[in-house]
Amino acid sequence: VANTLNGFAACARGDAGVLAALREATLGQPLDAWNTQEVATSLQALAVLRVDDDEWVSYLCRAALGHPPSSYLPPEAAMLAWACAALSVGSQQMLRLVVEALDTCITGMDRNSLRQVHQFFLSCRHDPTLSRAAPAGWGLLEGLEGAKCRAAFEPLPGELRASSLQRDVADTLTAMGATFEEEAVEPVTGYSLDMLVGEGGEG
Repeated sequence: VANTLNGFAACARGDAGVLAALREATLGQPLDAWNTQEVATSLQALAVLRVDDDEWVSYLCRAALGHPPSSYLPPEAAMLAWACAALSVGSQQMLRLVVEALDTCITGMDRNSLRQVHQFFLSCRHDPTLSRAAPAGWGLLEGLEGAKCRAAFEPLPGELRASSLQRDVADTLTAMGATFEEEAVEPVTGYSLDMLVGEGGEG
């Protein structure tokens, strides 16, 4: 089930009939049948596919809770964190598991995992569901590791390439005499904006 879900997520495709069958297969398994990799990749897949199914998500969260935080490898902990953020998971137990898992392995995470954790931190701060349910320890963890996660989230030189539409918009703004900055980094979240037009729209 986990491998099939992950395959659909990698293709960004979610056939309704197949997803229904996978849902039934998932809920039909005992909770202890899932290892840490399977539950982490499955939750991430549901998030990528934007599956809005509280029962399915809740089942996988309960399966995740069947493993101690220290048993999750760095990529798995990062996937859990990102999935909780993307799915707006409000389970206090689940978020405590995520924070404790991150605390045990965040120092061993690669750039991709740190980027996922950055988005989890943002959700704990700005998503009302997560901010109410997240344990107090997330703030301490962000204080210790947040800068590293934010740095990993920002694009490296050459990673971003302007689309033809973006170039057309830039040319139009230039012809209008507007001031703008391409690929501007939003200071609060770290997200890159295709174009940030100056206040007033004119130079």
